[in-house]
Amino acid sequence: ATKIEPIVEPGDHCFTPYDCDFTEHCWKDVTEEKVDYGQLEIDKTAINEFINEFKYPLFYFDFETVAYPVPVYDESRPYQQVPFQYSLHIQRKKDAKVEHLAFLGDGENDPREALIKELLTHLKTKGTILVWYKPFETTRLKELARDFPQYEKELNNLQNRIIDLMVPFKNGYYTHPDFEGSASIKNVLPVLVPELS
Repeated sequence: ATKIEPIVEPGDHCFTPYDCDFTEHCWKDVTEEKVDYGQLEIDKTAINEFINEFKYPLFYFDFETVAYPVPVYDESRPYQQVPFQYSLHIQRKKDAKVEHLAFLGDGENDPREALIKELLTHLKTKGTILVWYKPFETTRLKELARDFPQYEKELNNLQNRIIDLMVPFKNGYYTHPDFEGSASIKNVLPVLVPELS
């Protein structure tokens, strides 16, 4: 191993796709500049058009995954994001109470086929599936369809129902200076719903 540090200036690559373990070292001499992120702006027309695409029941959905360096399950690859858990909130009609459903693998066996079966039972065949950052969930569904082709048609149909809740923030329909120019849920959620931990 070399003891010479690579000549790479700190930048966005230090946090993508993951935070680097050496940021404290590399960023120690970087001074923070105060950035003006503008003012609150809300495009109600664009937001209403976005919301009008929703079809009840609404499914608020999120995968949790684990990535093993050495695959532990058949039909998996090194560092593949393997879904082992999901959280699902269902709103069956406007103003209806939101129900919560979830799946959690047992920690010993490959969770994917059991997860797929539960998922298809919970998400049914109609209604909008709402996620934050659509590419993550759709990529996981594509991988599940690839590795478990007997469920490919049903899993592909789920992808067609997904709408990304990040869109109004990414596209500037709703901007707030405290978002600090980001559409990440870590920046948006504390501003809009500060009571949520």
